[in-house]
Amino acid sequence: MKQQLLILATVSILVANCHKENDHPSSATENNYFVNSGLTHFAPVRLFTHEGEVINPGLAQAYRNEFSLYFFDPGDDFNDSYYQKFVYINDDSIQYVTPGRVFGAKRTARDTYDRFSTPYTDIINDTSSLEFYIVQYKTLHRRDVPPGTNSPNGFVYYEADNPVYFLKKVKDTFFMPIIKYATISRTPGIISFASSKFNNVFSADGVDHLGVHDTLLVQSFDVAFVRNK
Repeated sequence: MKQQLLILATVSILVANCHKENDHPSSATENNYFVNSGLTHFAPVRLFTHEGEVINPGLAQAYRNEFSLYFFDPGDDFNDSYYQKFVYINDDSIQYVTPGRVFGAKRTARDTYDRFSTPYTDIINDTSSLEFYIVQYKTLHRRDVPPGTNSPNGFVYYEADNPVYFLKKVKDTFFMPIIKYATISRTPGIISFASSKFNNVFSADGVDHLGVHDTLLVQSFDVAFVRNK
């Protein structure tokens, strides 16, 4: 009986220690938290139709002024909870912190901005989203399933990497590129508008996916992340 109690006590101590380790990151992990320190590297706003870029800085700025509430200026706060902090493990591994969940990500490609991938993808039924095409780093993939027992003719589907992160490390600062965009469609008596932002590098190669009445206004900048001291 005493031996059983001793074993139970030992297990209890081990479990308690495991809980403590999970609830309270080590000092090494705490020192590797990188936090949002503001916006930098603003590029001039650019204006596009489905035929290409509108080379008219004055007109681009006029659109920017008309929809200024949806864009950012140097010194503005960037309070989106999905762009606030991550844990640097090493040059090939991070833990990205989002509300309610932490995603482990591994570096899978080196470029101006490195790609940090997670094991997760989304099945995409509607591939028309502009965000799949106006990017330098592609996240949408076609998957071909060959004929087999469950699918005699085979089939095709699309999936997108999600989440995936693009980061550039310069000395002790990380930079995350952000595309902030708005699409404006003007037809007689109707104006429609949509706006969003996401982590990637803008590419004009995909503007041909705009509708014939659409105008695209794009702003690019980086979020800087510095070590939390």
